[in-house]
Amino acid sequence: KPLFMAGTVQDVTERKRIEKEILISKNQLQATLESSDMPMFSVDCDYCWTGFNKAYVQFVKKDRNAQVQIGKSILATAEKSPEFYRQLKCNLDRVLSGEPFVYDYLVSLQDNSRIYFEIHHYPILDNKQRVIGASVFMQDVSERKRAETALLEAKQAAEQGSQAKSQFLSNITHELKTPLTSIKGFVETLM
Repeated sequence: KPLFMAGTVQDVTERKRIEKEILISKNQLQATLESSDMPMFSVDCDYCWTGFNKAYVQFVKKDRNAQVQIGKSILATAEKSPEFYRQLKCNLDRVLSGEPFVYDYLVSLQDNSRIYFEIHHYPILDNKQRVIGASVFMQDVSERKRAETALLEAKQAAEQGSQAKSQFLSNITHELKTPLTSIKGFVETLM
């Protein structure tokens, strides 16, 4: 039988409170990401997923017929398409070097539909400002692109209409000027 017991007691109330706050904050952030219909994901410096929302999971399944998984390489979803692989890796390398950037990208899905995305890339920094990953947000701008295309087509049609009007007026002026010159000459002869 033990004769005595030794131990230490430490108040962990503050640590438990902080852990609870972190968990609440993490759940709020996850709920915010999940409520968005904008595909979002994050990767570490080894190109492995560290997070994503449901909209991204659905997009990858529709676009690449692939599964996403925390810890799995995002580059594996692009292996069947060398051009897409090269572009994906180039963009991830760029953001993982610390450069935030945005660009437009047309995605042709397996069902032959097309979606224009404005893709936002942001480096994720640690408390010493070192890049530890990247977050990517994919905003569907298909409606904006369609409106831009329609506006451009309308502008071109208006310019063609203006050219046709100018040509018509030039022709009418010429057609009226020729007989009027003869009449003017005849009137001057009579005077």
